[in-house]
Amino acid sequence: MPEEVRKLTRGRGVDVVLDPIGGASFNTSYRMLAPLGRMVLFGLSAAATGERRNWWTAFRAWRSSSRIDPLSLINRNRGVFGLNIGHLWEERAQLTPVMEMLLGELRAGRLRPVVAKTFPLERAADAHRFIQSRQNIGKVVLTT
Repeated sequence: MPEEVRKLTRGRGVDVVLDPIGGASFNTSYRMLAPLGRMVLFGLSAAATGERRNWWTAFRAWRSSSRIDPLSLINRNRGVFGLNIGHLWEERAQLTPVMEMLLGELRAGRLRPVVAKTFPLERAADAHRFIQSRQNIGKVVLTT
């Protein structure tokens, strides 16, 4: 995939990579960055590959995650950023303007989320299994 990205960007690479997978995908994502590119890590879905928790799989995903060398970031003019929005409850003042901007873009039709599938609320367990099976590209929506 990095080769395809390089071809599409005429060798430059991309400005932003959003990586919810983690694990071994880190290196692939990092190689796709252009100079001054930024990668946002916001998950480690590689650690959860089935319906049941498997500590060995989680450990392997964590272990295969690259360790970031600060000197490499400097020399390659790239940045890596971690995000766990669940830990930002105390930062509402900073997040409110961003959320308002996103909602405005949604209302204006310039931001169109991809919905992979909808499920009635009473089938929430099926929706969860659908996500766990990695069949979705886009959001999974529960309806009433």
